[in-house]
Amino acid sequence: QQAHNLAPRDTETLNALIRAYEANGNLDAALDSAAQILDQNFHDQAARGRLAQLWLKKNQPNRAIGLYVTYLNSFPNVGSCYAQIARIHLQLGNKARAERILRNALDENPAIEDKEEIQAVLKEIETSK
Repeated sequence: QQAHNLAPRDTETLNALIRAYEANGNLDAALDSAAQILDQNFHDQAARGRLAQLWLKKNQPNRAIGLYVTYLNSFPNVGSCYAQIARIHLQLGNKARAERILRNALDENPAIEDKEEIQAVLKEIETSK
């Protein structure tokens, strides 16, 4: 916390705070710190993933999905976001929805990035049927 007070925008310090808060079961403070990192860099996919995982730990999957949907609203060709949304649906036991999201992403976005990641998640779904 003292390091954060000296360098409040330092990503490494914020990440250390997130780990400490999480280890102590203070998910609300961890969420606040993770959100600060994402606020500093909207394109930081690692920060988005960290924040999504914290929302999942708080049993708030819609908030986690919303992080990716918000990004996709501005950047619809980022395949890794579709893959993450599908993974959340898989965790929730909704394989059909996960598969539909990925197939629609591939069909509707010919220039989509990260096709390999989408195809890997589709393969996971296929082998788990």
